[in-house]
Amino acid sequence: MKPYLTLLALPLWLAACQSSGSPAAVHGDALPHGEWRIVRIDDKPVSASDYRLNISTESLGAYFGCNRIHARYRQQGDTLAIDNIASTKMYCGADSDEIRGLAALHHSSRWQTDAVKTRGGQRLTFFDATGRARLEMQSR
Repeated sequence: MKPYLTLLALPLWLAACQSSGSPAAVHGDALPHGEWRIVRIDDKPVSASDYRLNISTESLGAYFGCNRIHARYRQQGDTLAIDNIASTKMYCGADSDEIRGLAALHHSSRWQTDAVKTRGGQRLTFFDATGRARLEMQSR
């Protein structure tokens, strides 16, 4: 009887071991909480080293060099919906990273972390619906 159970379990075990096609992607059950240093907005390096995103349960805070930003989020698997974005209202200049950062948060709909930690820390990326990387961050 035991050999038959082994034969029945073998296809399930093999299916569980198959690659998802994206070996560097890790999508735990929850968006990884903590403080992240923002290093790229819309695939362009940021102009300062103090830009950050703080993630906690269902809310996040961001700083792109000028205003403090707060938002709520919902996520399921690797999908992400950021809404109720609010910020302080200081004038930051027409060509600031903050304008691009706010747009990136607004359009983000998917997230991914790298499985392998780099010298700069683990990487977290937010993507829009077209698959374009909007925000790239490294753990602090």
